Amino acid sequence: MISGRGSQATTSAAIERQRVAEVVTAYALACDERDGEALERIFHPQATASYDVDADLVGGAAIARWVLDATAHLRWQQHALRVMLVDLDGDQARSVGYLTSHQVAFDSPDTTLMMNSRYDMELALVDDDWRIRSLRLVVGTREQRPVTLGQLVPDTRVEAAHV
Repeated sequence: MISGRGSQATTSAAIERQRVAEVVTAYALACDERDGEALERIFHPQATASYDVDADLVGGAAIARWVLDATAHLRWQQHALRVMLVDLDGDQARSVGYLTSHQVAFDSPDTTLMMNSRYDMELALVDDDWRIRSLRLVVGTREQRPVTLGQLVPDTRVEAAHV
């Protein structure tokens, strides 16, 4: 059993690691729901983002807009993002997350693109909220698979998915 001042510090660090992990998972959900306002709030105003070979972006608004534009052709997507590491250093944090994502495009509803990727993020505490300051996505594998769509996948007439 941990006691004394060390216990309070350990508990505080665990709470902050959980808060960082919640921001990382909120990012994945905002991508899936195509929630531009949530994406912009999650990023630091001067954030940078690099999406594999596709983009090098600066600013929360620009990053949110790019994510929405880059996924506009998708009928459905789902990010399964597992936070593997959170390192804290005062008001700064570093996170590593492993991603398995599935995407179904409007023009090929019988095929899913599955990707296994890694997110490296740096976060900063701003007005007591953790914000993503730097994001780097590196794709490990890509695979096309035949699929049969279920009830989670909206009709093609729907422009945005809510999963």
